[in-house]
Amino acid sequence: MAEQALGRGGIRPRLLGTSGAAPNAPYNIKGPFVQEYFFTAGPEWLGPHNKHGAIMAHVLVGGVDGMFEKDLLGQSPSVVGFYNNQLALAGIVGGHFDLNRLGALGFRINA
Repeated sequence: MAEQALGRGGIRPRLLGTSGAAPNAPYNIKGPFVQEYFFTAGPEWLGPHNKHGAIMAHVLVGGVDGMFEKDLLGQSPSVVGFYNNQLALAGIVGGHFDLNRLGALGFRINA
């Protein structure tokens, strides 16, 4: 558990909690630990902006690495409704809106 809390080997500390495994009464698997890391890159566009606010958009492409089988007690991931461990293509489209109210106070809305 300490290894999970410190985030050893990851970019960010991991959040602790349960994964919401599907009902699996004969196997008694409850809240197995899962992890998923995205690694993406791409352009970001700065739209209309001034000292009071800005609009930005981005399109990112890369991959995602998921580990779902670690705490399943040797059972298939389909028993609890998970995917197999895998590396897959990832794409992200979004942006944010910044609103600057004072010199030290600003708000950001992400989409």
